[in-house]
Amino acid sequence: MEHANAPTAMPSLTHWHEQTLRFAGVGMCRCTLDGMIVYADAKAQEILCARHAGKPPASLRGERFDTFASQGFSPAPAFDILARSMEVRNLEVCRTGYSGLTHWIRFDAFTEKDPATGAPMVQILVQDITHQRETEEALRAGERRFRLLAENIPGVIFLCRNDARFTMVFLNHLIEAITGYPQELFLTGRMSITDLFHPDDTAEIRDRVATALQEHAPFHLVHRLRRRPGEWRWVEVHGAGVFEERTGELLFLEGVLHDVNDRHDAQAALEESEAHHRFLAQNSMDLIVRMDTDGRFLYLSPASATLLGLDPGEMVNRPVCEFIHPDEVETLRAFHGRMKENPGRYTVEHRLRRADGSYMWVETNLHMMLNDATGTEEIIAIIRDVTEQRRLREEVQRHAESLEAIVDHRTAQLRELEAQRAEMEKLAATGRMAAGVAHEINNPLTGIRNCLLLLGKNVPETHPDRQFVDLAQREIERITRIVRQMSQLYRPETDTASRIQLGSEMRDICLMLEPKFAQKRLTVRVSAAEDLPDALVPAGHMRQILYNLVVNAAEASPEDGIITFRAAPAGERIEIQVVDEGDGIAEDILPRIFEPFFTTKGPGDGSCMGLGLSVSRSLAHAMNAELLVKTARGAGTVFSLVLPVTATIPRTERTAP
Repeated sequence: MEHANAPTAMPSLTHWHEQTLRFAGVGMCRCTLDGMIVYADAKAQEILCARHAGKPPASLRGERFDTFASQGFSPAPAFDILARSMEVRNLEVCRTGYSGLTHWIRFDAFTEKDPATGAPMVQILVQDITHQRETEEALRAGERRFRLLAENIPGVIFLCRNDARFTMVFLNHLIEAITGYPQELFLTGRMSITDLFHPDDTAEIRDRVATALQEHAPFHLVHRLRRRPGEWRWVEVHGAGVFEERTGELLFLEGVLHDVNDRHDAQAALEESEAHHRFLAQNSMDLIVRMDTDGRFLYLSPASATLLGLDPGEMVNRPVCEFIHPDEVETLRAFHGRMKENPGRYTVEHRLRRADGSYMWVETNLHMMLNDATGTEEIIAIIRDVTEQRRLREEVQRHAESLEAIVDHRTAQLRELEAQRAEMEKLAATGRMAAGVAHEINNPLTGIRNCLLLLGKNVPETHPDRQFVDLAQREIERITRIVRQMSQLYRPETDTASRIQLGSEMRDICLMLEPKFAQKRLTVRVSAAEDLPDALVPAGHMRQILYNLVVNAAEASPEDGIITFRAAPAGERIEIQVVDEGDGIAEDILPRIFEPFFTTKGPGDGSCMGLGLSVSRSLAHAMNAELLVKTARGAGTVFSLVLPVTATIPRTERTAP
């Protein structure tokens, strides 16, 4: 039974082997020792004929093996190489076909006896390994590229074990540039990277790596590394664990190490600078502000609480115009628009609202700049309280204006004094001439007066020509008065100061002038204050001045007018005023009213020579008093005689009546 079933079992087993090889992509053929193919399965025929020039045969049986295996392949002849030994041989050959593609075939051969004939046969397994070869070449090219990248990347690429020494499996040559130690020391195990860790950093490095590996997460380290001969450098490490995909077993640690010492120093300097500036901003008395280009607060320093009574958080994201005085909002908006069109540094003064609703004056220095972090333009402003400075500036300005007014007043006084000096010189010259003329006239005038007196005695009252004698005597008296006034221009009569009651003196003068008042039906209002002190002045001078002023007022007043004649204390001095309701004095005439012989009356009025005011002023100066005038066209004129302090007798020194 066994022998009967053997031939049936053998083909079935052979068929099973062929199917298995076919599924594996391997073909099989048998050759005689001289290279004749006696059998080739479909896969072997497919592989051997795939790149054969011309039309392939329907079957390889009876064909020479080298016809398909050696033509165009290298090395050749393939069959001689495969049939040299009785042991299993393999050979990989390649051929560039007519299409220009490289074709790789692997042959595995062994010699055994044919079970049917007992003749030795060469069994050859045929496999197309072109894809395998291309994959291997791609892997080798990738490895070359990786090594090239690893050798030229700006950092140390490493692959190490997760042991106590972090034993290096691979790292590039840049390790020497960072540590000062050659690459070979680490790869051979003679030096460990842990030998270079700073003692204060070692525990933290191991803890952070262990935590990351436990979570299958990358790790990031910044620590110190010792560089030959002992310098400590800051390095940064980005790494991760390499795990077996199926089991999750940790295989290696891989990563990149960079020297960041310069960056770390720069970062430390930057942090120190930021801390310094933050300290200044937090403690500055000035308010430091960041705003966007729309005018909204982005940041305010704590000084806002001191200056405005507002917490910075209350103002962030709010428009600046909410805190500007309403009168200045439009001005600030226009200013803001100009600043956006022409960026630069600007300074503006304005008012800012406090928490209690009051406003303070501030000086704001603005500068538009680019925020590197956000890439947007922002406005940096430094706001300083200038309320006190502004008050001082305004006070200085008022003081300057006051000084200017004082200077103008002093200048006017100097001009007035200069004009008075010139007038006095002119008056003195005129007075000297008038005094000389008066002296020459006075002697013959005395003789004429005496003659008229004698004639008057001899002419009876009933004589028809008696009126001419009286007229001549009156005119002689008028000439005498004029001569006396002319002499007073140069040298006023010396009169001893005496105590007078001004109220009584004023009423006496009005009594003397009642006929003159009656001509125009004038009303004279005389008033003397109850606390009016007595005056110590030359009585004649006082009477002459007041008489002249009241006469001028009567002549300037309209019919039925009112003259106000009053006296009252003016501080420690006494002021006597004569006020009329006339037309006032024209501006072009006012500067000349105190000039000798200046008059506005017509030439037919022989009663006035223009000496009244000139003599009055001369007499006032003689007793250190002031004669002032105020006038307005259509509103009348006020003449004021202001007596000096020395001419005032206090009420406590008055004698009982």
